[in-house]
Amino acid sequence: MRPGLVAGPRPGGAALGDGTAGGRHPLPPEARVGSRPERVGLAAGPLLLRPRPPGRLAGPPHPRLRPEGGAVFFLELALAFLLLGLIGLWWSRRQWRAAGLPRGQIVYTDVGDAFPVREALYDPQLRLVGRPDYLVRQGRTLIPVEVKSGRAPARGPYRSHLLQLAAYCHLVEAQTGRRPPYGLIRYADRTVAVDYTPALREHLVQTLARLRADRRAAEVHRDHHQPARCRACGYRDRCDEALA
Repeated sequence: MRPGLVAGPRPGGAALGDGTAGGRHPLPPEARVGSRPERVGLAAGPLLLRPRPPGRLAGPPHPRLRPEGGAVFFLELALAFLLLGLIGLWWSRRQWRAAGLPRGQIVYTDVGDAFPVREALYDPQLRLVGRPDYLVRQGRTLIPVEVKSGRAPARGPYRSHLLQLAAYCHLVEAQTGRRPPYGLIRYADRTVAVDYTPALREHLVQTLARLRADRRAAEVHRDHHQPARCRACGYRDRCDEALA
């Protein structure tokens, strides 16, 4: 028996009283029978703590990162950007169809701020300046597109609409040296294609000549019978031939 341990009573025998009878080692006074035990607290001796393995943090263990975790993150990020690109492509095609534009690349626009607006087209020979709403490149040809907010006229485009589109076709030809085969007028309900024929170009040239002659004339007469045009005219109050 190691020193400091107290043997219990043997079967059929009596307990040890003072630690001298039947024992090899005397008991200390505080361990005798009937003595008051001492309350043991933290001050009774050093507190032994089990050392924590080095590098281990307190609290629940954090999940270990898998070696392929970084690759999975970048793959998910690439898929997210791909999804955003597909959504943008779908939206742009939807807007393209809504605008009634032909297939091709938009190289010029005077509508909104989606594309940078370049300088106005100019022809020094006819002294004509204009800004088409869109220019769409098809191969090596530019197609002018004019956008109107109203519905398409039942009897076809108005004469003023035709002349405006013809002016844009002429300006494209003067700037690039290539004659566009047609132009487009986009109304609210449908798109109308107008062939740019030599007859339409000649009509444009004659109209410009009459406008310049009227500006030099002392008196200009009304050339239509439409009250709506008179109501929208800025010279209605000073015109003797106004219809409204």
